[in-house]
Amino acid sequence: PYRRQSRAYGTVVDLRPLTELDSTYADAQAKLQIAEAKLAAAQTAFSRAQKLYKDQQNISAAQLQSAEATYRIDQAVLAAARSRLRTLASAALQNWGPVLGRALTTGSAMLADLIERRAVLVHVTLPPGVAIDKAPQTATAELANDRRTQLRFVSAATRTDPKIQGLSFFYIAPADDGLLPGRNLLVMLSPDAPVNGVAVPDTAIVWLQGKAWIYLRTGPQQFARRPIPTDLPAPRSGWVAGDLPDPAPVVVEGAATLLSEEFRAQLRGED
Repeated sequence: PYRRQSRAYGTVVDLRPLTELDSTYADAQAKLQIAEAKLAAAQTAFSRAQKLYKDQQNISAAQLQSAEATYRIDQAVLAAARSRLRTLASAALQNWGPVLGRALTTGSAMLADLIERRAVLVHVTLPPGVAIDKAPQTATAELANDRRTQLRFVSAATRTDPKIQGLSFFYIAPADDGLLPGRNLLVMLSPDAPVNGVAVPDTAIVWLQGKAWIYLRTGPQQFARRPIPTDLPAPRSGWVAGDLPDPAPVVVEGAATLLSEEFRAQLRGED
């Protein structure tokens, strides 16, 4: 069983804007807490001043007015602090999507992993015209030396790659694979339900006119050449073909010899 895969293009995102936004949001939260504390103190002082003034004017009218002015100013400061925090939260949602935006406002572990470089954010874009109903929860990115790393779905992206102009998503990958900001990756997505296929080894494949071909046994001494897709790598080597008979009588040794015999027979027929 295997999943059909869609080829996509990934870029490791520079997280400096997210880090700066997180720092700004934390500073705004601290200022909001200070404003709330100052308003609480000013409210208490203003209430006390009102009581003292009504009680045979134990304080002057100027002192009452000063206490009220301080209270009103602290009210305005608190309203501004709340507005600032809402603005930053909205900016986080617009620039980084609902998942990362909420992570910033709640201080989740995922955001801490990204900021502290335990994980990286990958912006994945499908080719133009390619659509999928739902982004898969996991994907695979190709690395150097035939290595691969697993990506974990975060959310739909808030922007597309201007060079590709396709559907885009955010994924998270481990940071210990040398994934630096700006690095481009080839990403394989598996959006479909698993189907059955056959893993065809490299030894069974011949290349002709830019396509991969295999030979199937059709009789005791007869073989037929047919193309196979090369959009899904097999787990070890070769490719996965999804429309072969079961069991598939695939020639796994001597395929190149059969190709030579096939063209030699064609030449004899032309002569």
